Amino acid sequence: FLLWANSMAALQLAIIALVCTCAMSQVILMKPGQSYPAGFTESQVSRPVRDFTLPTSTSLVSAANNSNIVFLGGPLSQLMTERLKQKIDQLASLVQTYFSGFFRLAVFEGYLPPIPDFTQNYANLSLQYEGRAARLGLVPAPGRTTQSTEEYVGLLGGLAILAYFDWVSMTNASQIYVSVIPSTCETKVDLVFLLDGSSSIGASNFQTALAFVSQVTSYFDIGPDATQVGVATFSGDLSWVSQNTSIWPNCPNNTLFEYHLDTAVDGTRIPASFGCICQFKQPCTGGCRLGQMVNSTGQLETLFFYTHSCSTCVCGGAPFPAVFPAFQLNTFNNAASVQNATSRVAYPLGNTLTSLGLQYVRETMFTTANGARPLSAGIPRVLIILTDGLASPGYDPTVQADLLHADGVKVFSIGIGNFSSSQLIAMASEPITQHVYALSAFTQLYDIVGRMSALSCDASAPLRPGWFIERSLDDSAVFFNLECYAFSANFTLTLITFTGASSMYVSSSVTTPGQLRYDFRTATNASVQILNYPATNTSRTYVAVEAMAANTRFRLYAANQLISLSASTFSIAESAATGAVVVPASTYRSLVGTQLQYELYTIQGSLMISPFVINASTGQISVNGVLNFEAISFYSLLVVARSVLIPCMADIKPINVTILNIDEAPVFSQTSYSATLNSFLAINSTLLRVNATDPERLSVTYSWAPSSTLAPFLSLDPLTGWIRIATYNGLPNPDTLTSSVIASDGVNTVSATVVIVVNLPTTSTTTTTTTT
Repeated sequence: FLLWANSMAALQLAIIALVCTCAMSQVILMKPGQSYPAGFTESQVSRPVRDFTLPTSTSLVSAANNSNIVFLGGPLSQLMTERLKQKIDQLASLVQTYFSGFFRLAVFEGYLPPIPDFTQNYANLSLQYEGRAARLGLVPAPGRTTQSTEEYVGLLGGLAILAYFDWVSMTNASQIYVSVIPSTCETKVDLVFLLDGSSSIGASNFQTALAFVSQVTSYFDIGPDATQVGVATFSGDLSWVSQNTSIWPNCPNNTLFEYHLDTAVDGTRIPASFGCICQFKQPCTGGCRLGQMVNSTGQLETLFFYTHSCSTCVCGGAPFPAVFPAFQLNTFNNAASVQNATSRVAYPLGNTLTSLGLQYVRETMFTTANGARPLSAGIPRVLIILTDGLASPGYDPTVQADLLHADGVKVFSIGIGNFSSSQLIAMASEPITQHVYALSAFTQLYDIVGRMSALSCDASAPLRPGWFIERSLDDSAVFFNLECYAFSANFTLTLITFTGASSMYVSSSVTTPGQLRYDFRTATNASVQILNYPATNTSRTYVAVEAMAANTRFRLYAANQLISLSASTFSIAESAATGAVVVPASTYRSLVGTQLQYELYTIQGSLMISPFVINASTGQISVNGVLNFEAISFYSLLVVARSVLIPCMADIKPINVTILNIDEAPVFSQTSYSATLNSFLAINSTLLRVNATDPERLSVTYSWAPSSTLAPFLSLDPLTGWIRIATYNGLPNPDTLTSSVIASDGVNTVSATVVIVVNLPTTSTTTTTTTT
């Protein structure tokens, strides 16, 4: 029996080995301690753990319905994010195929519940606490007795790579550890792809680049109120055009300084030249000459050129296009349209005019006219640039990249093949380890799809002292990087939540801080949260605002500590005239030795036009409009004190102004009322009505002025202001009678004029009928 059993086990192993040998020729055999992708940490690939996820969270689903998976970690190990479930289901299917039914996939440990009373920061916690990681292995399938080996687990790791887990690690001889990025991007991004379309890319590789764009964008919810996507390519004319003005002697833009010896192409002698060469097919005036030159494809081109001694020579004509926009951020408002347009992007060919591509993105694509949301909306602007080589001479990307960085754009640079490391680093945002990707082949783009998707989603928007960011969130987090960090003045971060609930986390090293990874945090999720954060000359500052409820709307602003106030609450009467001082200049005390410039904002639920004005040099605040206690009795002001020498250093101080009520007299709707009496109306008939309202909304009563000439003939209702016929006896006819009517709120009175033109018929008898 033992001999038979050993023979069957050996046969099973032989079958598995045969299947694995035939089917796994493309599968990586991992070893204990190895991880994929190599050269990266899990946090770089799958994004660090930020928060504990509750087992009741809607972000978790159950994988219990897959009969090809054995959950050895109990019911909780069946919980995971949708993306992890998809990958584990796919891996379980691969296990069945590649191991010919001898094994089933085992989940030894999956989701882990929150740790009670956890207070550590920067703990190296597993992504299992977010349901994004699991520890996996192999167990014999029902009716099988074959046991797992180190080689089989190594093959399981290779299958996990085929299943496109974002991170795979063989922890020991019996288990692998896998993790994934978050299932979807829950925030908004303005995302632009800039693709190198130069001739060295090649048509096949260019299609691979477009497939990469499609796969990354599929991770996002596309729409005008979600993530927006734009795509452009850059290349350039093949005729040696340059914008390099640093070579002596200088040549103008759209020309190239060129010197070469005599040469020959196909037996044709090309004499030596020394001068400025015009762009291909451009005219030239002022004494130019025609010549021939070998272009980058090895062909002869006829070009205009002129020697440096020709001061009147000028190249003319429009430059050959260097940037080809496929579509702008606001061109398409759904994923299907973006995917379709991406697949049809043309391959332009040409040189590598990198700087012009970056310039176009900055000046044209990241503009509100083409769909970019304003920086005050707190929506990250992300650029992913993909290139395969060194920029053409005169088109170094450094200057344009610096301008993009200054505009708050997060730049990811991907180099493939024969790229320039220094140019990739120059283009990329900080930290470089997250924003530079060096690949040896275009096929490796598929390996970084998940990483680029998650990092683009988690990109931080710029937050500068003196800015106001207003956003809405639904149970998610947004990230900001505090700019102007390299100064010693401390920061104050203020978070105001209007609806819902939110918390704030701050870190100097973690770009996506959260409840598990932070340096500072606000203690509560109160409606107003203020955090004083010490700045250093070397640290960067990253801020996260996390919504704790749906429909959360907040305002965030940062401030350097540049001034102090002797008072923050002031009052002024509603009757104050324009120019009246509300906040004197002596209120402010500068804490730094730099000149300050003041700005004023009025907050009444949102930024609004102010009835006040501030002196930009002194900070004095004065009345600049009509104050009305009955309309608005209280103003919340924000004073921004900005450094003149360093504009990105700014302080923000709240100031409250109470409007004092002045008891005002009623106001008539008209200054004068009139009517004509040209027929005999019935006694008590209404003739006209006067009307006055009180600013304090008090009751108004009406009366005739003393010695009124109208009082003997017309009655005035004290409550309604209706004037009626009382009698015709003694009424002058014809005549014009004028009198004053008085409105009173019990304290103050005001008068208006009433004019009655009497022109009654003289042949009729006065009627005495009373109307009801």
